[in-house]
Amino acid sequence: MPLIIELTKAQRQQFKKDILAKMETLEGDELKRAAKYIEEMGKLKENKTITKDEMLVIIKAKLLKDHYCEKIINEVNLQNQLEFDLEQSVNAFLKDKTLPKTTSEERIAVLENANTLFLDRKRMLITEKTGTDPDPVFLGKSEDGKLDIYEGYYRCHECKTVYKSFKGNQGGSRFCSPECRRKWWEKNMHVLNEIEDKIEAEKNAETFEWERIGTKTDKEGSLGTYGVFRKVFKND
Repeated sequence: MPLIIELTKAQRQQFKKDILAKMETLEGDELKRAAKYIEEMGKLKENKTITKDEMLVIIKAKLLKDHYCEKIINEVNLQNQLEFDLEQSVNAFLKDKTLPKTTSEERIAVLENANTLFLDRKRMLITEKTGTDPDPVFLGKSEDGKLDIYEGYYRCHECKTVYKSFKGNQGGSRFCSPECRRKWWEKNMHVLNEIEDKIEAEKNAETFEWERIGTKTDKEGSLGTYGVFRKVFKND
């Protein structure tokens, strides 16, 4: 179900007062443009394209430059777009997949796999729109126990591509490849010497990968059994 904007009775009355007060301050062409805009929104409400509450929020955002209303509109549009994208993903999956007709265990396995794909797709879409993975997956710790290792989605600072990577808690990833990193630094830094290059590459975890070397069990804490990882440098 698409997300809709709903106001309280008090908010609805206040929004009307705010809009009328704004209209009283306008004159000439500015007043005509505002009146025409309100008329257009009224037609959308009559056609049930938008609700009355949505109309009030949109008009207040437009005429009063109200940041609160703009934020509400953006959040609703973002959520509805995510739901639409997920629905498209579900439909695409169902076209390619059919549940096995053998055992219930096999059917459950297919459904669990589909659920994992949908959640993964949602994380990727949110990262693409906001730049931040909403739910990175904890994998374990580095062999010295100082770094938490996560599987997460990241948006490249240079080409804006969203990609999955394994990173620790050392600040996350910034670039999808050494090439994008080089381009970004060339455009944004006046001086790029070998020391800066090495420090930035180390910080962004682009010269090494995490290799799983075992597991540990946290008997006194809440981590349970988790993986242990060590750095393996690509040029080693």
